Amino acid sequence: MKKVEETIQALQKKPSQEGLAIALTAIRRAVKAGEEVIVPVEPPLPGQQPKLRVLEQDGGRWLYVYTSFDQQAKSPDPLQSTFMGKLEQVLAMGSEPGLSGVILNPYGYTMRLDQALIRIIFGTSQTS
Repeated sequence: MKKVEETIQALQKKPSQEGLAIALTAIRRAVKAGEEVIVPVEPPLPGQQPKLRVLEQDGGRWLYVYTSFDQQAKSPDPLQSTFMGKLEQVLAMGSEPGLSGVILNPYGYTMRLDQALIRIIFGTSQTS
């Protein structure tokens, strides 16, 4: 995930269409390589499954993940409950109805992947 972090950082420093394409390519490669991300969850109540944490920003509901423990440490809640999950699965969940997408590293070098960008990463014209 280091390459993904580097491309997001470069995009943040100098936004451009080319930088976006490079970042999306790095994310696509991470998905194909089976890379994992750190997924924050709400602590479960007894007898229940943990729920993925959601950020509500700009009128949308976003799943969020961290690409590394260094990125997670930037969170205002660095001791939150987490698990490791496949980036591909998290992106697929972020394209479900009721969610706006997935935010990579919400407290560091951030990238919002809305549903249109997720479709580009997966190379599909629509979500399933």
